[in-house]
Order: sequence, then C-alpha cells, then structure tokens
Amino acid sequence: QQSDNYECLIEGNEIFFDEFRTYLAQHVPDLSLDRDILPQMRHQVYCTVESVWANLRANNRPGGFQLLGFDFMIDSSHRVWLIEVNGAPAAAARLTQPLAQDILSLCLYPRFPWQQPSASAPTHNFSLIAPAEELDRAVGIEPYSCRGERLSPSTRVPRS
Repeated sequence: QQSDNYECLIEGNEIFFDEFRTYLAQHVPDLSLDRDILPQMRHQVYCTVESVWANLRANNRPGGFQLLGFDFMIDSSHRVWLIEVNGAPAAAARLTQPLAQDILSLCLYPRFPWQQPSASAPTHNFSLIAPAEELDRAVGIEPYSCRGERLSPSTRVPRS
C-alpha cells in the first residue's frame, strides 16, 4: 500500500477468457477453460456469495443488484484459488461496454421486459450465478414482502 502504483491497473496483470483459451490450446491442450476452470470459478463465486447473502440482501433494495469483482489465480495443478472479492471492481476499458450490456440483459430486462430491445442483447462473459430466490432459499431468508406501500425484507428464518 506504500507504492505509487497501489490500486493501479497494470497492463498484462490480467488475462481475458479468449486469450486464456488460446494460451491453454497452445500450452496445455488437455485443459479446457470451459470444462475445467470456469466450473471451479463459478462454484467459488456461488459459495462466497451464499456465505454473505443475508448481509447483502439486508443492505439492498428489492430488485437491486450488486456488481462484484472476483480475482482468481490458478496453480500448477490447475486448481483455482479465489484471491479477493472487490465491491467496486475496476474493469478494463474493453470490458466496459459488454459489462453494461450484460447488466441490462441480466438485471434490468427480466424485471422490465417492455424496455428490452427488439433483438435480445447478447451476454458476453458475464453471467448470473444464481437467482436471488435460489440464494434466499439456500440461506433461509423469506422473500421480500409488501407491507402497506413500503417494501421491506422479511426477517431471517432460522434453518431447521
């Protein structure tokens, strides 16, 4: 944290999926990003979000969303390690437009289908790991309910 470059995005310090697929095909042809690496990442993301879901849910409005950035490393045995989770992730310039399109496709259009463009916007490398309802059930939270004109989360239901 003492460095002038702290929190600076350093070119070459990350690799994108398309580049990583090419690298694997050239150097480790028996290893597949889609078959071997991404499932590990998705599992770690799901478990991490599930572990803090009650707190995330309590601090967000119904219909809201939180963009999280997950940083991973892969060891020589091809095991994926979660390094950190960023609540306000930095994104490379080439990800900004696809990220914005995927936020609309994944978070907004399902709630407001009449706002969706006539041609469904494609998703890129961003995906919804699990619907909120699934995570609610996993941690034993009642869904949001309407009381009068004000929406509020129900109290946490203990697991049985």
